[in-house]
Amino acid sequence: MPPRLIIDMRCLQDRNYSERGIGSHARNLITHAPEPFAGLYDPALPPLPADMAGRAAVLSPHAYLPGLSPGAVLLNPSPMSPDQHFLARLLHDPGIIKAVCVHDFIPYDDQANYLAHPLNRVDYFAAMAWLKRYDVFFPNSEATAERLRALYGPVRAHITGVALPPWAKGITPLPPRHILMIGGDDARKNPEVLARAHAASPVLRHIPLVISGNCRAETAARLRAITRVELPGRVSDAQMRALYARALCVVTPSRAEGFSLPVIEAAAAGVPSIASDIAAHRALGVAAGERFAPEDTAELAGILEALVHGPARRAEIVAAQADIWRPFSAQAIAARLWQALRPQAPAILQRGKPRIAMLTPLPPEKSGIAGYSATLARALAPLADVTLISTAQASALAHTAPGHDRVLSVLGNSPRHAQIHDLAVKWGSAVLCHDSRLLGLATRNGPKPAAAWASRELGRAVAPREII
Repeated sequence: MPPRLIIDMRCLQDRNYSERGIGSHARNLITHAPEPFAGLYDPALPPLPADMAGRAAVLSPHAYLPGLSPGAVLLNPSPMSPDQHFLARLLHDPGIIKAVCVHDFIPYDDQANYLAHPLNRVDYFAAMAWLKRYDVFFPNSEATAERLRALYGPVRAHITGVALPPWAKGITPLPPRHILMIGGDDARKNPEVLARAHAASPVLRHIPLVISGNCRAETAARLRAITRVELPGRVSDAQMRALYARALCVVTPSRAEGFSLPVIEAAAAGVPSIASDIAAHRALGVAAGERFAPEDTAELAGILEALVHGPARRAEIVAAQADIWRPFSAQAIAARLWQALRPQAPAILQRGKPRIAMLTPLPPEKSGIAGYSATLARALAPLADVTLISTAQASALAHTAPGHDRVLSVLGNSPRHAQIHDLAVKWGSAVLCHDSRLLGLATRNGPKPAAAWASRELGRAVAPREII
């Protein structure tokens, strides 16, 4: 029997985000999972990080998990990523408690910058529609929770926060060298206002400005046209520690955030946090004198100049912000989520006969399997409600739409079964196989794809000439 807990781990397959932001949050929750779990991954994406893959009791390349324990729980740490249809079978199952982490709705609120392309809009709005299928929501901040309720009504929500990254612990402050911003070139991060404040002040121009994070060439050129700025790009954890240790202050000029990690990272490092006056920063306890309007260059420059001229003012801010990070330990964040998902008595669902979708060749196709399946369906009729789906009608709906407790794919050793086979591989199903090798099906596109398939199965290189 599969574990009671299922976690969608696909967000960790993106190398750009698997250890930062959403990926870091997912890692922390997975690390502190209180029981064995089934991890979902997408074989079309890069492999899961080995340390995370090893935490799953079982890994599944699809969401077909029959025989789940009573009171099963699905946790989705990244619901706005593309292809949420991947989870359709589980999201339609009334016997599963569906839980989801909610990070922000910034693309929805700023569609001109984030959803200008029609395909991006379709993906994002589809993900928003799937959110209606969840039972329990875990927003990362009060600001995100308020936006969630504004869009979806009075949902069941538990605010978790986000954990302080492990690398941010135990940083020893060193003599200040630079003004630091963590962000890159996402439009909402608003690095231009900091660059303009730096350029406008004779006092600040003598202090190096460092803006870390991925930065496109056009953004780098735009910032360098405003002021002299160091752009180290994406840095390692050790380099991040060094940047924080030598920072006069950390400036977070964002126009919008769900949760603002640089604020708690700066507090943990003993560095003043100067932040834009938005809900996420107010909620974290950044005081009025340490906040500025996101577009107010003069106000920001004045706050920064006061830090340069007054070491006592800098020390005062450090002392006032010293405890901001403490509620956000890895253990505390994970506990808020997992305690809310403690096992409960499962609902008893009253159902009649099991419902089976059977994808198979059917008469009048000239196939022995077609006749066999027709006979099998008649024999199953007293025991189950069987929906027969012919080869020509086979589609992902049989696997993902509500209404079927199980899916049975019937395969033989012929390319005519390719559609049913490919659906079973992608979406998962039980398989009734009429041949032990399926060589004809495997080689329908020639020996090279078959050799690649065999290599994955055997864990060694298989040459096309070995496929006979």
